[in-house]
Amino acid sequence: MIQIILAQPRVVGRNICFSWTVDPAVDVYRATEFTLRFPDEIDVAKVPARIWWLVFFLCLHTHWAVIRPCRVSLPVRIGEAEREFWLRLIDAHVATLEAMRGTTRLQREVEIADGDLELPPIQRAADSGRCAAAFSGGKDSLAQAGLLCELTQRPILVTTTSPLFDQFSDHISDRRRQVLREIPRRRDVTLIEVRSDIRSTWHNFAAAERGYLLAISELTDALLYFACTMVAGVALGAPHLFLASEAEVQFNTQRGDDVVQMSHFMYSTITQRAVSALLERHGLSYGSLTAPLHNSQVQRLLWTRYRDISDLQYSCWRVAPGESACSACSQCLRITMGALEAGGDPAAMGIDLAKVLRETRTWAPKPAAAENALPGDAVTAELSSQLVYNIRAVSPATIRKRLVGRGLSRFFRPDPTEALRDFDDLRARLADFPATNAPRYWPGFVETIDPLLRDRVAAIFAASFEPEAESRYAAMLRRNDALVERITAPMRAHV
Repeated sequence: MIQIILAQPRVVGRNICFSWTVDPAVDVYRATEFTLRFPDEIDVAKVPARIWWLVFFLCLHTHWAVIRPCRVSLPVRIGEAEREFWLRLIDAHVATLEAMRGTTRLQREVEIADGDLELPPIQRAADSGRCAAAFSGGKDSLAQAGLLCELTQRPILVTTTSPLFDQFSDHISDRRRQVLREIPRRRDVTLIEVRSDIRSTWHNFAAAERGYLLAISELTDALLYFACTMVAGVALGAPHLFLASEAEVQFNTQRGDDVVQMSHFMYSTITQRAVSALLERHGLSYGSLTAPLHNSQVQRLLWTRYRDISDLQYSCWRVAPGESACSACSQCLRITMGALEAGGDPAAMGIDLAKVLRETRTWAPKPAAAENALPGDAVTAELSSQLVYNIRAVSPATIRKRLVGRGLSRFFRPDPTEALRDFDDLRARLADFPATNAPRYWPGFVETIDPLLRDRVAAIFAASFEPEAESRYAAMLRRNDALVERITAPMRAHV
């Protein structure tokens, strides 16, 4: 069995250093230590030791589901209830990972062993009503920032800058710096940037090489971003914590006794609600404001209700140095058509419309998923359907207008003929695809929203979108509730 020993987090000025040992060494890690570097606005002395241990667990526990069998030893005592909570959360992750791999290695193969050191008593935060949210510049985090600015006073937006070794430039691009400069200029927010080397410490494809079809970043990033948001919220007196999670992330199905989630379970409302139950004793809450909305609805809300910040959307992780977006991937096609359908201009985001139409001209939608399909396959089909709807809703005249522009400037633009032909060909290839309608939001998932804002957010969604019949997603919601109940039972019994 692999032995993992966690060391005490060390506070060095504004830096928090986390380290651990793994014996024998595993291919998941390039290094077994990382640092979180907080800005001067964050007084790390105000952050209790228990919060640093929560950060440690949040950032590493999904790795144990990949590394298992393993025994994780702590120098401190977290207690039986919390140990069992983490083990059940890992069990839930394993159920999804194994289903994705097509295997059934579901027995518990992770142990967590307490140490002898007693942690200080839990300090419960006062409820100031202030909110803090993870912020990346993506459509979800921008829409959530818009909601928080509309409904609360001076929310805190926390961005985490941590380049992914030498593979991608999305965390270090000039476009990202522009977005981070602009958001506090346009909205009354407190922007906090946390820097870390954690994403360069792992071999990103170690899980995929084991057959799990996910990068380590897809298991860790959202948990890292939330952990940094949690620390900022504790230090600045903002106990209501948010990280955006849309309807597609809530897709789940039943396989035997287990609930299988969509692949991005690291920020599903199941994971968020479970972690929130653990945080409740600290006076903290965690959730999403956008869980009832589908992918394209989040973008429509951003480009209609919060148009003044919509041009800051930064959603392409394949961006190269000097670019605002790659303008060549299916994600860029989805973003482009979502903005156009909502009456926006993709050029405002730095997207090259002509290049998108050229580079994605062979895109084809996925067929409807089989009834017993895994959630990931169902989500892929759902996103295809939404994109087909947006493509059909955008007229060739709109494309021409965005390609050519107005006035004399049209004489200095590239000839739009080829791009228009690409768009016509794309629409023609969709002719045989079944008719699609605008997605309807899921009112039942409004109940997952923090009660502080639930009713007001619900009113905004009801005024903006048509509701879906609950029968269409009721089974997913029931499985969501049941799995959260199972994971959090140890903490409830301990109260």
